[in-house]
Amino acid sequence: MSYKSVCLGAFFMAFLAGCTSMPKKTETIYEALVVDTSLRSVVNQCAALGSEEKKMIVEARNSWWQRNASHVMAADWGLLKLNWDGAHANAQSQRALLSMALLENIQEESKLENTRLIKGSVTTKQCQKLAEKMSKGKLDLAKSKADKIVLKALNDDRVNVEGQAQIAQSINNRYRKYGRSLFVVEKTLREAGCSKPTISLIRNAWPIEVFDATCNQSEYLLVQCDWGRCEIKR
Repeated sequence: MSYKSVCLGAFFMAFLAGCTSMPKKTETIYEALVVDTSLRSVVNQCAALGSEEKKMIVEARNSWWQRNASHVMAADWGLLKLNWDGAHANAQSQRALLSMALLENIQEESKLENTRLIKGSVTTKQCQKLAEKMSKGKLDLAKSKADKIVLKALNDDRVNVEGQAQIAQSINNRYRKYGRSLFVVEKTLREAGCSKPTISLIRNAWPIEVFDATCNQSEYLLVQCDWGRCEIKR
């Protein structure tokens, strides 16, 4: 996808920014993915402090994931369905842009959530508090009955479709033409000083995506994304 195509996403971002409320299903999907994205980020930050902190936070993360994995996968499937369900061929590029815009919004919202999870600098004490909250279920998803109903229905649908190989393959083939993380990649590069990158998707195996980018004639970069969190690999 060309850089020009990426810029078309501004329309969708403006649309999303203007929304004062979301339908319940969209809100549940959005909030679940924001929490998951935020936890992935702060867990990585805590793990980088040292071996003891890494052991502590990874154990807490594993405990959280064991209880919440189906909710996260349901929300991820829901995001896919929101943007592709019933889409005809001529609408695929627009749907891809909307999906990218939603993912960028989720990433931005997760940064705000990070400041609520870790107040101030990332320290051992802050990470201990986070690990305790995760282990005790205080940051679990689907706490309300309404959220549980939404995510259970999405997960049941996900499992059902995955069991129908032909339908699942059709959805996957359409979606792999685009990378979900393209907007996030473009912003990551821009923040690193690459103002007008030429970006190409070279691996799409969600949740892992890899892009290559050229910032000028002499600078070639790889950007790897994991669940929409992207890092430049020099």
